[in-house]
Amino acid sequence: MFKCVEKKGQNILPIFYGVKPSQEKKLRRFWMDMLRHKVPQETCQRLLESVNWVWSIGGFVSENIGNGDKGELVEVVFQQVIKLMRTRSCRSWSIPIDSETNPATAKVAKEPLIVF
Repeated sequence: MFKCVEKKGQNILPIFYGVKPSQEKKLRRFWMDMLRHKVPQETCQRLLESVNWVWSIGGFVSENIGNGDKGELVEVVFQQVIKLMRTRSCRSWSIPIDSETNPATAKVAKEPLIVF
């Protein structure tokens, strides 16, 4: 994730679905304890750095958008993706970028953004 931002200049839009920012430390500790038993220490460290970075840049908290309405969350995130796409070179995008774009009818782009 972090490498894609650094090396490819991609964007990340963190979506904290069903997770409150106040749960960050508890979730991080649980996740890292689980990983320590399955992956090498170096990999755990890189993952922890990535997770710390994602938490630091903020993102969409599902419960804060439309009182937790999934459809509204999708619409808000989709509009943010369109906004980001308009600011980048879009020659290879398969999603039409116009005012009529609708998340229900959009095609999937090849590799424009990482949505976490």
